[in-house]
Parts: sequence; structure tokens; C-alpha cells
Amino acid sequence: MSTTFTILPLNVITEIVYKLLEFDYLPFKYKLSLGLICKFIFKRLDSHNTFKRFCCILKEAISQNSDYQNHLENKSCLLNSYKHLQIRISPDQTKVSHEQELYKLQKLGENITSMKVISHKPLNLLYTDFIRCFPNLVELQIDSYYDLLLDGLDLEDNPFPNLKKLNLTVHRFNDYIHLLLKKVKNNLTSITLLCINNNFTDEFRQTISTYYAPNLTSISIPVFIPFLDVLFDNHQYQLKTVVFSTKYSFHNNILQRLNNVESLSLYCEGQEGLNILRDICNLKNLKTLKLVNTHTNKNFGSWGRLWNIEELELSNWNPEFISEMIKVNSHSHTLKSLKINCKLYKDYKQLGEFILSCKNLYNLYIQYEVDDMDDSSLSMVLPKMKSLVKLYLSIFVMDGTHAHICDFLHLSESLQFIEIVVDYSELIKSVTQITCDPQKPFELIKTSKYRNSRHLFYIRNGIQKEDTSWQKEDTSWYSKFKNLINHYIKY
Repeated sequence: MSTTFTILPLNVITEIVYKLLEFDYLPFKYKLSLGLICKFIFKRLDSHNTFKRFCCILKEAISQNSDYQNHLENKSCLLNSYKHLQIRISPDQTKVSHEQELYKLQKLGENITSMKVISHKPLNLLYTDFIRCFPNLVELQIDSYYDLLLDGLDLEDNPFPNLKKLNLTVHRFNDYIHLLLKKVKNNLTSITLLCINNNFTDEFRQTISTYYAPNLTSISIPVFIPFLDVLFDNHQYQLKTVVFSTKYSFHNNILQRLNNVESLSLYCEGQEGLNILRDICNLKNLKTLKLVNTHTNKNFGSWGRLWNIEELELSNWNPEFISEMIKVNSHSHTLKSLKINCKLYKDYKQLGEFILSCKNLYNLYIQYEVDDMDDSSLSMVLPKMKSLVKLYLSIFVMDGTHAHICDFLHLSESLQFIEIVVDYSELIKSVTQITCDPQKPFELIKTSKYRNSRHLFYIRNGIQKEDTSWQKEDTSWYSKFKNLINHYIKY
């Protein structure tokens, strides 16, 4: 008996490896191990975005005994070309001023373009010596439940990175925030502001009332800040992405003037009489829409046709609101992603007809309640969707022992990933009685529990990260790799 071998070019093997790196469900350690295939693959992976992120605790990274830098500079380390850094500031962290510490921080930050800082103490972060260690920084995100301090830094006289994206979550917007906004405005393209405590200084109010950044295309401010409507007015012709709440101001119908917006997220609450839905449907360039009902029964108008919508998310609305949207937006040729987060909506027949009419729907998120009257009609519709690849089910268990929505998912020819979150009513004594496992070829690859909920991940042809056998069919890492190779041989 003779054995036939097929030799694939290295560039084909590389494409297969790149495809594996796209799977979010694969452990990072496994992705690292792909670099051991050969030197050629290792060098190609060195430039892949998967290996450009690095996380550390600041105190450990710059301590005298730290070996971070030696490891990162090792030629055998795939992370030596990282561009994105996440730093956690420990509560006992003091100001970085020691010469050796600054040297290590400079080596760590010289190529960084994106940085996220997480702090649980008042943050003396943006002083001169620290920020100079990141000369190429273009994206900065700060998450701190305390004040952001600049420690006496004169922003007018000292160099500062040419930030394009700024994301701030802080305790309050003090004078240092408005100085920072002024410093970066010429290059700024995206800004996200979230204030834990609605306490604003006069200087900050003055800055926002006249603020203009010539290149700004994205504003995300989901809570109140003073002069927010003026800020939108100043940038109305250039904005592409907008996030805000309807509760505060907007008496001047700002939505009517955001004609170029492509992505819109609204947290709807507060005022009566705003015909928000009419204004939204008139935004002809709108491709992504997120509407979140934040505990309000106000009337925001009637649905119209969303002609160019590609991604739609509706959360916490009443069933009538969802039903009306479905009636006027069926047979959409543009809709690719749909998320309906509404426990009270149970017209699964209507929902099934709607998603089946959307021929390009790729990603679907729905909430589903299991009770004695559980309806399996939706499960029979899902396998008929030719374009559906990712399915997310949020299942709430009131009563019953089986989630019928999963009964026929195995018949789908396009579905690749299934993610299920099961939440149990506090009235249920046992949290193990519900069954919701899809049949093969889908197999469980990851599960986690938190209080009265379970989080389950399934993938077609079942990748088992615990399986070390290279002979077991359709379950090992090797099997997945082999299937991809066979696909390339076939075509």
C-alpha cells in the first residue's frame, strides 16, 4: 500500500495559518505555537496583528529585577514588534522618575501606537517624563475612577504625542482635562468622554462651548456634559460616528443636521415629543444603528424604512416597538448583523419570517425565553438561512427543561459559531436542568459559569483544546489544520 503526499507551497501554508489566527475561540498559546512550524512561518507571524498586543503591570515592567525587556528583545519572541500596550497602575505605584525606570519605560514605549491605562488611584500619568516615553502614541485610553492629574505639566511648552484617538473615563472633568483637549485637538479624529461624577469646572465648560477639532469624525459621549449640543453643532458636517443620550438638551433637533453620519448609537430617555425615529430614517448614509431604551416609556415616533442599514441593535424596548420595526424593514438586502435584546418580545414566528427575508444576514443575536409554552418554530427557520455564520443566543429560563431553539441548528450549512448564555430565574431551584446543546457537527469548546448563568461556546467540527491526540477525527487542532489544507488542495 503506497502513501501519497501533497507538498504545499509555504505561502499557502501561511494563508492557512492566518485563517486559524482569525478564530477568536482558539487559545493564545495555541496561536503562539503555530510559529514552531518553520522559520518562514515564524517570520511571517512576527508581523501579524495577533502578536502586536502586550499587557503589563507598570511597577513590574520597570522594576530593577524585571526581565520583560530581555524577553521582548529576544529574537525567538513573537511579541517583539508589539504596537498596542495595556498598562495597569497598581495602588502602590509612585511617580516614575528613577533614571533606570525611565530607561526601561522608554524601551517599552518607543514603538507603541495605542495604549490603554487602567488605574485604581488618582492618576499622575501625563507628566513630562512619562509621556515622553511614548513618542509615537496615536491612541490613548484611560480608565480611572479617580481624578486625572497632569502633575504641573505645562502642555503649551512641553512635547506631547500627536494623539488621534482619546478615550477618557474619569471621576470628574477637572481643569487638566480641558488642557488635554486643547493640546490634542489639531490631530484628533475620535473622542470618547465618560464622567463618573457630573462635576465640571468653569474652565471645562468654556472649552467645550467653543471646542472645534478640524479632523474630528467620531464623538462618543453617552452621558451629560455641558454644551454637548454645541459640540455636535460645531462638527455636524464632518461626523461619521456619534454616540449620545437623548435625555439632555438637543432641543435644536441635532439629528436632522448629521447628514453624513454612518454609525449612530442612542441611549433613549427623557424628553417627550422627540420624533427620533423619523430623523433616524432620514439619515441616508446610516449603516450602523444602536438604540438602547434606558427605562423610559416615552414615544419617540414611528418606524420608517432603514434603506442602507447593515448593523442594527435594539435593546430593552417593548414588543410593539420591535414588531413595528420588523414590519417596515423586512426583505432588507443590506442588513448583515442584527441584535434584539428584549426578553418580552416573544413573537418568534414574526421574527423567523423577518430574518429569513434578510438574505445577507451574517450575524444574529436574540434573547429567547424558555417556559412551558416554548415554541420551536424559530429553530426550524435558522437552518434555512444561507448566509448566517455567527449565532448568539441569550436564553432566559423561567420553566421547562429544554431550549427547543437549538433543536435543528445542526442542519444549517452556513453556521460556524454558536455562543449561548443561559440565565436562570431565581425561582428555579436547580440550574442544571436545562439542556440546550446543538447536535453534531457542533461541539462544545469552552464553558464558564457565573452565579445563575452559564456561558457556552460551540464551533462546527468541534475544536477541543484539551485533546492532545493527533489521531482523533474532527476534534483535534491537527484535524482543523488538516481540513484547511484539504480545502486548499481541492481548490
